[in-house]
Amino acid sequence: MTTTIASSKKTRGGKSPLLLVAIVLVLAVLAAMLPTLLQQQPTHSIPLPGGRGNVSVHYNPHAFQGHPEAPLVRLGCESGPEMIFKHRGEDKFAFLCFIEKGWGIMIVQKIKGVWEEINSFIPKDGTKEAVRRYLDGFATPFKGLLP
Repeated sequence: MTTTIASSKKTRGGKSPLLLVAIVLVLAVLAAMLPTLLQQQPTHSIPLPGGRGNVSVHYNPHAFQGHPEAPLVRLGCESGPEMIFKHRGEDKFAFLCFIEKGWGIMIVQKIKGVWEEINSFIPKDGTKEAVRRYLDGFATPFKGLLP
């Protein structure tokens, strides 16, 4: 009676070609799912001033680019912005929030039915007057309900 031993050939790196194909397939599936996974980011509730309810905002990784204070501004806004300003030319809103470094702004916009953070930062020197002057250049105080 003869026994036959089956073996798979290995590539030069010592890996089975079947293993490499499996890894490539897994990576392709993950790459295809990435846009869906990014859209399912958790939302963060921002209470609106004057008891006007809350708005759920998806945070944007772009806010960190050049703005290391973005996490602090987010926390300040999660505690409740003092005022909201509306952009004059677009449906963008600026939440004015106090943080330990001064006054910060979170810019939000509704995109495809979801409120998205556009940016979070401390403009100028962070004093309330400087921030108000900055906002006066493109926005007006807003006291209504967000659309």
